[in-house]
Amino acid sequence: MKWLLIAAFCMTCCIQVALAQAGIKVAAGTSFSIISNTTVSIDGLVLVPSTNYSIDGDNYDLRKDVETHTPVPMQHIKRFFPWTADLAPFTGTVTIYYDDTELNGLSENELILYTHDNIWNPFATGTIRDGLANYVTTLGLSNIIFNELTLGKVIVPLPLQWGTVTAYRKNQLVLVEWQTRAETNTSHFIVESSLNTSDWKPVGEKVNAKGIAELNHYSQVDLHASNQKTFYRIMQVDINGKYSYSTVVTVLPINSNNAVLLYPNPANNTLHIRAGESIQYLLVRDAAGKLVMHKPLSQLSSYELNIQSLPAGMYYLEIIKQSGSTSTHSFIKK
Repeated sequence: MKWLLIAAFCMTCCIQVALAQAGIKVAAGTSFSIISNTTVSIDGLVLVPSTNYSIDGDNYDLRKDVETHTPVPMQHIKRFFPWTADLAPFTGTVTIYYDDTELNGLSENELILYTHDNIWNPFATGTIRDGLANYVTTLGLSNIIFNELTLGKVIVPLPLQWGTVTAYRKNQLVLVEWQTRAETNTSHFIVESSLNTSDWKPVGEKVNAKGIAELNHYSQVDLHASNQKTFYRIMQVDINGKYSYSTVVTVLPINSNNAVLLYPNPANNTLHIRAGESIQYLLVRDAAGKLVMHKPLSQLSSYELNIQSLPAGMYYLEIIKQSGSTSTHSFIKK
């Protein structure tokens, strides 16, 4: 086996000419530096960084015909370039060469670059294919982090349709519920929370998609909900690694003067609403997410909502305040 080994006594190795190696190993405590616009070829993987780039040890790459990071959601060739650790953010050009015997039944004119960083990420733009020389070049990559590369087939996902997203407190917990349609290529969902809408974190394990085109209902409990005002959103991840976010919903702090109070709940004919600050609109949706009532208000912080005409069942009340904040609360019509 042929390796490019950066020995422990060498702290930095600056490469200025093209190299062709069967693998690369960077020893612990050393780094492998590549000057900008220099071509480095590693057994069919070609890196051309547009800025000075460094691969820090302990790390190595050795070509394989099967993936290291699973699952792989797309059809792919039988050539992978796994690294033992994440590489630093890379900006520049990546080329992957392949043999015809590695195509795995794929057409050469549909191959694109895929990199792995927790999930497999496709890069369909800036692609140059050469079926005679057997390579795919991807231009214009910017600050991508990866620990494995391959070529695969382009996946064209259908857009997921978001339905109602709600979050409300139940004792010391917060229940997050959401609805979707058209999940043809959806892999899973991740519920995220934030105290400032900038720093988001998952509240629990991922929720697998049902993969049904009709209306889907999901929920997840935040077992470690903050007592402070908290924002929630849902991250939807496609099988090709692409993702989108739902709208952001708000849960008010416990014991806040602005906390929303609904009573009685369940209600028969009248639902009393106390918001603690001026309300601009009241929106009522049924369990399927359909808007069934829209009530504009003016400078009122409390209101008696007539729900006599609503059929019995579960409903969601969205309160839009004059301050611009929104909150959603469930109630039952008897």
